[in-house]
Amino acid sequence: MRLKSSIFQWQKDFSNFGIKGIYPKPKGRPKSMSNFKRKKHKSNKPLTREEELLLKNEALRCELDVLKKLHALIQAEEKSQKAQVIMELRHKYDLEVLLNHTSMARSSFYYHQKQNKLPVLS
Repeated sequence: MRLKSSIFQWQKDFSNFGIKGIYPKPKGRPKSMSNFKRKKHKSNKPLTREEELLLKNEALRCELDVLKKLHALIQAEEKSQKAQVIMELRHKYDLEVLLNHTSMARSSFYYHQKQNKLPVLS
């Protein structure tokens, strides 16, 4: 019977640890970095060469990430514009020719057509 084993365990914990032994114990893994804060260097002494290089490295990584995000946004806009151009010229030229000339995949064209709610022409 589970109830008897629980009672015996409580009695054992109470006799070994007192009232604190009966309280529930925290479960799961402890938070290892709950109070983590980035160190800010606000000292009057000058930075070492290594610290300067670390700061510069972090700044360059930040700049690279920003440029990557901007490039991705520009490319997405370009693809949307390419799809618009293809849609406008589709009545005059074959779709395959337009897709090859703009280096756009057929699925990408239809995706942007659906996203921009462009009219579907057969």
